[in-house]
Amino acid sequence: IRKLKLGGCSGGGQALVTFEDVRVPVTNRISKEGMGFRCINYNSDHCGYLWLVAQVALGLARAATRESFTYADQRKVFGDAIAKDSAIREKLAHMAAEVEFLEAQLETITHQFSHFFWGARASKRLLGRCALTKMKATKVLEFCGMHAVHVLGAKGVTRGGRGRIVERIFRDGPCFAIPGGTQEVLAGLCVRQALLYENRAKM
Repeated sequence: IRKLKLGGCSGGGQALVTFEDVRVPVTNRISKEGMGFRCINYNSDHCGYLWLVAQVALGLARAATRESFTYADQRKVFGDAIAKDSAIREKLAHMAAEVEFLEAQLETITHQFSHFFWGARASKRLLGRCALTKMKATKVLEFCGMHAVHVLGAKGVTRGGRGRIVERIFRDGPCFAIPGGTQEVLAGLCVRQALLYENRAKM
Protein backbone atom coordinates (compact mmCIF):
# COMPACT_ATOMS: atom_id res chain seq x y z
CA ILE A 1 0.00 0.00 0.00
CA ARG A 2 1.39 3.40 -1.02
CA LYS A 3 -0.25 6.66 0.05
CA LEU A 4 -0.90 9.02 -2.83
CA LYS A 5 -0.05 12.73 -2.63
CA LEU A 6 -3.03 14.86 -3.60
CA GLY A 7 -3.34 18.51 -4.60
CA GLY A 8 -6.33 18.91 -2.27
CA CYS A 9 -8.40 16.92 0.26
CA SER A 10 -5.22 15.51 1.75
CA GLY A 11 -7.21 13.88 4.54
CA GLY A 12 -9.03 11.59 2.12
CA GLY A 13 -6.62 8.71 2.61
CA GLN A 14 -6.30 7.72 -1.07
CA ALA A 15 -3.70 5.02 -1.60
CA LEU A 16 -2.43 2.71 -4.31
CA VAL A 17 -2.98 -0.95 -3.42
CA THR A 18 -0.99 -3.49 -5.43
CA PHE A 19 -1.88 -7.20 -5.49
CA GLU A 20 0.72 -9.71 -6.66
CA ASP A 21 0.02 -13.45 -6.99
CA VAL A 22 -3.16 -13.15 -4.91
CA ARG A 23 -5.87 -15.80 -5.10
CA VAL A 24 -9.24 -15.32 -3.43
CA PRO A 25 -11.30 -18.42 -2.52
CA VAL A 26 -14.74 -18.53 -4.12
CA THR A 27 -16.26 -18.72 -0.64
CA ASN A 28 -14.85 -15.25 0.11
CA ARG A 29 -16.22 -13.63 -3.04
CA ILE A 30 -18.79 -10.88 -2.53
CA SER A 31 -21.81 -11.06 -4.83
CA LYS A 32 -21.63 -12.81 -8.22
CA GLU A 33 -18.69 -13.03 -10.58
CA GLY A 34 -18.35 -9.87 -12.69
CA MET A 35 -20.35 -7.73 -10.23
CA GLY A 36 -17.35 -6.23 -8.43
CA PHE A 37 -17.62 -2.80 -10.02
CA ARG A 38 -21.28 -2.56 -9.11
CA CYS A 39 -20.43 -3.29 -5.47
CA ILE A 40 -17.69 -0.64 -5.48
CA ASN A 41 -20.02 1.85 -7.17
CA TYR A 42 -22.86 1.25 -4.69
CA ASN A 43 -22.13 4.52 -2.88
CA SER A 44 -22.83 6.49 -6.06
CA ASP A 45 -26.37 5.14 -6.09
CA HIS A 46 -27.00 5.67 -2.40
CA CYS A 47 -29.09 8.67 -1.40
CA GLY A 48 -27.56 9.00 2.05
CA TYR A 49 -24.01 9.27 0.71
CA LEU A 50 -24.91 11.90 -1.89
CA TRP A 51 -26.84 13.82 0.78
CA LEU A 52 -23.82 13.72 3.10
CA VAL A 53 -21.40 15.05 0.48
CA ALA A 54 -23.86 17.83 -0.37
CA GLN A 55 -24.17 18.79 3.31
CA VAL A 56 -20.40 19.01 3.74
CA ALA A 57 -20.11 21.09 0.56
CA LEU A 58 -22.84 23.40 1.86
CA GLY A 59 -21.01 23.89 5.16
CA LEU A 60 -17.78 24.81 3.39
CA ALA A 61 -19.59 27.16 0.99
CA ARG A 62 -21.22 28.89 3.93
CA ALA A 63 -17.83 29.18 5.67
CA ALA A 64 -16.33 30.81 2.58
CA THR A 65 -19.27 33.21 2.41
CA ARG A 66 -18.95 34.08 6.10
CA GLU A 67 -15.23 34.74 5.78
CA SER A 68 -15.89 36.97 2.77
CA PHE A 69 -18.52 39.02 4.61
CA THR A 70 -16.27 39.43 7.67
CA TYR A 71 -13.22 40.40 5.65
CA ALA A 72 -15.16 42.84 3.43
CA ASP A 73 -16.49 44.58 6.52
CA GLN A 74 -13.06 44.82 8.19
CA ARG A 75 -10.79 45.59 5.21
CA LYS A 76 -10.54 49.30 4.57
CA VAL A 77 -9.31 51.03 1.42
CA PHE A 78 -8.97 54.83 1.40
CA GLY A 79 -10.74 54.92 4.75
CA ASP A 80 -13.84 52.92 3.75
CA ALA A 81 -14.63 49.23 4.12
CA ILE A 82 -14.56 47.39 0.79
CA ALA A 83 -18.06 46.12 1.63
CA LYS A 84 -19.30 49.55 0.53
CA ASP A 85 -18.08 48.89 -3.00
CA SER A 86 -20.93 47.82 -5.31
CA ALA A 87 -18.83 45.16 -7.06
CA ILE A 88 -17.95 43.51 -3.74
CA ARG A 89 -21.56 43.69 -2.58
CA GLU A 90 -22.71 41.96 -5.75
CA LYS A 91 -20.26 39.10 -5.17
CA LEU A 92 -21.39 38.73 -1.55
CA ALA A 93 -25.06 38.78 -2.56
CA HIS A 94 -24.57 36.07 -5.20
CA MET A 95 -22.65 33.90 -2.74
CA ALA A 96 -25.35 34.28 -0.09
CA ALA A 97 -28.12 33.54 -2.59
CA GLU A 98 -26.47 30.32 -3.78
CA VAL A 99 -25.88 29.13 -0.21
CA GLU A 100 -29.41 29.91 0.98
CA PHE A 101 -31.11 28.21 -1.98
CA LEU A 102 -28.91 25.14 -1.60
CA GLU A 103 -29.71 24.91 2.11
CA ALA A 104 -33.43 25.14 1.34
CA GLN A 105 -33.12 22.25 -1.13
CA LEU A 106 -31.23 20.12 1.37
CA GLU A 107 -33.79 20.83 4.09
CA THR A 108 -36.55 19.72 1.71
CA ILE A 109 -34.77 16.44 0.98
CA THR A 110 -34.05 15.90 4.69
CA HIS A 111 -37.75 16.40 5.44
CA GLN A 112 -38.66 13.84 2.77
CA PHE A 113 -36.14 11.39 4.24
CA SER A 114 -37.64 11.86 7.70
CA HIS A 115 -41.33 11.76 6.87
CA PHE A 116 -41.90 9.95 3.57
CA PHE A 117 -39.05 7.77 2.35
CA TRP A 118 -36.27 5.71 3.86
CA GLY A 119 -34.12 2.75 2.93
CA ALA A 120 -34.95 1.15 -0.40
CA ARG A 121 -37.83 3.55 -1.05
CA ALA A 122 -35.50 6.52 -0.68
CA SER A 123 -33.05 5.04 -3.17
CA LYS A 124 -35.84 4.66 -5.70
CA ARG A 125 -37.78 7.90 -5.22
CA LEU A 126 -35.16 10.38 -4.00
CA LEU A 127 -32.05 9.20 -5.85
CA GLY A 128 -32.49 11.68 -8.69
CA ARG A 129 -33.11 14.59 -6.33
CA CYS A 130 -30.12 13.68 -4.16
CA ALA A 131 -27.89 13.41 -7.22
CA LEU A 132 -29.13 16.77 -8.51
CA THR A 133 -28.54 18.39 -5.12
CA LYS A 134 -25.04 16.96 -4.77
CA MET A 135 -24.24 18.18 -8.28
CA LYS A 136 -25.51 21.65 -7.42
CA ALA A 137 -23.74 21.66 -4.03
CA THR A 138 -20.31 21.07 -5.55
CA LYS A 139 -20.91 23.83 -8.09
CA VAL A 140 -21.96 26.21 -5.30
CA LEU A 141 -18.85 25.29 -3.30
CA GLU A 142 -16.57 26.04 -6.25
CA PHE A 143 -18.46 29.27 -6.94
CA CYS A 144 -18.21 30.51 -3.35
CA GLY A 145 -14.55 29.49 -3.05
CA MET A 146 -13.67 31.38 -6.22
CA HIS A 147 -15.55 34.54 -5.25
CA ALA A 148 -14.14 34.42 -1.71
CA VAL A 149 -10.65 34.54 -3.22
CA HIS A 150 -11.74 37.53 -5.31
CA VAL A 151 -12.86 39.32 -2.14
CA LEU A 152 -9.79 38.47 -0.04
CA GLY A 153 -7.30 38.95 -2.85
CA ALA A 154 -3.80 37.59 -2.22
CA LYS A 155 -4.78 36.54 1.31
CA GLY A 156 -7.26 34.09 -0.22
CA VAL A 157 -4.50 32.07 -1.86
CA THR A 158 -1.98 32.24 0.99
CA ARG A 159 -1.63 29.25 3.29
CA GLY A 160 -1.89 30.35 6.89
CA GLY A 161 -2.78 33.76 8.21
CA ARG A 162 -6.01 35.70 7.65
CA GLY A 163 -7.09 33.83 4.53
CA ARG A 164 -6.21 30.28 5.57
CA ILE A 165 -9.84 29.07 5.62
CA VAL A 166 -10.66 30.49 2.20
CA GLU A 167 -7.39 29.18 0.73
CA ARG A 168 -8.16 25.65 1.97
CA ILE A 169 -11.73 25.77 0.66
CA PHE A 170 -10.56 27.11 -2.71
CA ARG A 171 -7.95 24.33 -2.95
CA ASP A 172 -10.13 21.47 -1.74
CA GLY A 173 -13.46 22.57 -3.23
CA PRO A 174 -13.05 20.98 -6.69
CA CYS A 175 -12.31 17.61 -5.02
CA PHE A 176 -15.91 17.37 -3.81
CA ALA A 177 -17.11 16.91 -7.38
CA ILE A 178 -15.54 13.42 -7.39
CA PRO A 179 -17.07 11.36 -4.52
CA GLY A 180 -20.46 9.93 -5.40
CA GLY A 181 -20.00 10.73 -9.08
CA THR A 182 -18.76 13.66 -11.16
CA GLN A 183 -21.04 16.37 -12.53
CA GLU A 184 -21.54 14.51 -15.82
CA VAL A 185 -22.30 11.17 -14.15
CA LEU A 186 -24.84 12.68 -11.77
CA ALA A 187 -26.45 14.72 -14.55
CA GLY A 188 -27.01 11.53 -16.52
CA LEU A 189 -28.41 9.82 -13.43
CA CYS A 190 -30.86 12.67 -12.80
CA VAL A 191 -32.19 12.54 -16.34
CA ARG A 192 -32.53 8.73 -16.28
CA GLN A 193 -34.49 8.90 -13.04
CA ALA A 194 -36.75 11.66 -14.38
CA LEU A 195 -37.51 9.72 -17.57
CA LEU A 196 -38.07 6.51 -15.62
CA TYR A 197 -40.75 7.96 -13.36
CA GLU A 198 -42.29 10.04 -16.14
CA ASN A 199 -42.77 6.88 -18.22
CA ARG A 200 -44.20 5.01 -15.23
CA ALA A 201 -46.67 7.82 -14.59
CA LYS A 202 -47.97 7.52 -18.17
CA MET A 203 -48.56 3.78 -17.83
